[in-house]
Amino acid sequence: MDGDRPHGTTVSAFMSLSMDPPMTAVALDRQSEVLGLIEGTRRFAINVLGTAQSSLAVAFARKGRAKFDGVEWAEHLGVPRLPDVSIWIACTVDAVVDGGDHKIVTGSVDEVEHRESNPLTYHRRVFGTHAPTIHDVDNLKAFHVEVSADISEADLDELLRLQDYGYVSGGSAFISVARVRESTTDVEGVAAMVDYAQSKGWVDEDGEALQAHVVRQK
Repeated sequence: MDGDRPHGTTVSAFMSLSMDPPMTAVALDRQSEVLGLIEGTRRFAINVLGTAQSSLAVAFARKGRAKFDGVEWAEHLGVPRLPDVSIWIACTVDAVVDGGDHKIVTGSVDEVEHRESNPLTYHRRVFGTHAPTIHDVDNLKAFHVEVSADISEADLDELLRLQDYGYVSGGSAFISVARVRESTTDVEGVAAMVDYAQSKGWVDEDGEALQAHVVRQK
């Protein structure tokens, strides 16, 4: 914050630093105006965007002071908070460390708020979200998708479709045969798996997805 005016930027590098006490760290360009404000106020917040907020990530990556124009926000604990983010973390600066052409700001966590929503990720210049882990592609009888314990069937379906992994139907995950092929070099084995799955009725109507068990982590 610069008085009553909020400032922000999109960052590609931040991390959990410590659990006890809770601390986080974020890397900012040495020329960043936001870095100067953080060093002056000794306060900052991290807004972890949700999957539907990629436009905000793009907007805040631009240069200039008008990033908050037309953006809904609220001040809490002296730092900006965006609505509908996956996680909001308010911090007090602990240290600022040199890191090449960036500076690493470490912060003590003052408050955290979390929503049951999928976080926005960015990889190879493409926005996405966290994808479930596919296991045992070489053993169809043990074929399963591992997800967090609290994810709903609707959210899992959204995750699978967003990453072109497949979809959820009737409590089971259906994984794209193309994705299975990407997970193993055994081309003949995949063909045999598909034939076996078809004989057991473990494929969808189009024959393009294999049924997998959903295993929830505890």
